[in-house]
Amino acid sequence: MVLNKSKNKKKKFDVYDNRRTAFYIITFLFGIVSMVLLYPKTMISFKNTLVLILLFLFVDVIVIQLKTKIKNLQTYIGLCLTVLLAQLSILLWLNLIPIDSHIEKHKIVGSKSFDSGNILQLENDALGDFFFVRYQNRDARKQDTITYYFKDGLLGFNVLDSIK
Repeated sequence: MVLNKSKNKKKKFDVYDNRRTAFYIITFLFGIVSMVLLYPKTMISFKNTLVLILLFLFVDVIVIQLKTKIKNLQTYIGLCLTVLLAQLSILLWLNLIPIDSHIEKHKIVGSKSFDSGNILQLENDALGDFFFVRYQNRDARKQDTITYYFKDGLLGFNVLDSIK
C-alpha cells in the first residue's frame, strides 16, 4: 500500500487552479469600470480621494495581513489593489443614490484651449479642482455664465447631473 504524498501537499496560490481567482479578477474589473464611469461625475477632489485611498489601504493591509497567509508579494499586492478598488467602487455607487439636488451658476471669466475643447476659468476659481466639470467640448466663449445641475449623494459628495 503506497500513499500518494502529492495529494496531501498544500498547493501554492496559483492563478490557474484557485477558484477564488475568478472572483478577484471580476472584482478588479468591476472596480476599474466603476472608477472610469463614476469618478469623473462625482465631485470629490484629488486630495480627498488620496486620503480615502490611504485610509482604505491602511485598513486593507492590516486585515489581509491578519486574515490571510499569503506569502507571495505579487499576490498580496494584487489582493490589496482589488479590495481597494472594490471599496472605492462601493463608495461611489452608494454616493450615486440621490438625496437632494441643487443648481450652481458660475460666471465664465475665460477659457483656455485644450485638446478638442476648452477649459473654463470660472469666477473666484470655482470648481478649480474638478477638471471634468470645467472641460467643455463645445465653444463656451459665447456664454457669460454656465449652469451646473448637481445631485447630493448619499455620502455627501455631489454628483454632476448635467451642464447647460
